[in-house]
Amino acid sequence: MLPFEWAAPVVGTRHRLGGDTEFVQHPEIPQCSCNNDMTFYAQLDSINDEFCLADVGMIYVFVCFDCYDTKSILQSG
Repeated sequence: MLPFEWAAPVVGTRHRLGGDTEFVQHPEIPQCSCNNDMTFYAQLDSINDEFCLADVGMIYVFVCFDCYDTKSILQSG
């Protein structure tokens, strides 16, 4: 897969499963239907010019381990 032509070298390498989020904008921690802050589960980075999410943005996935709600947030770079 070809790398980005114009993005910073770090873009495309910020995938993460668990741990801490690396928000590209302000932190957004969603709440589930039981009104608790959800647990960060994963972040998916833009991959290259062909699979660029919202101007080299990322998708953040959250889960509640009590009610099993899931939510995702897309932030643009």
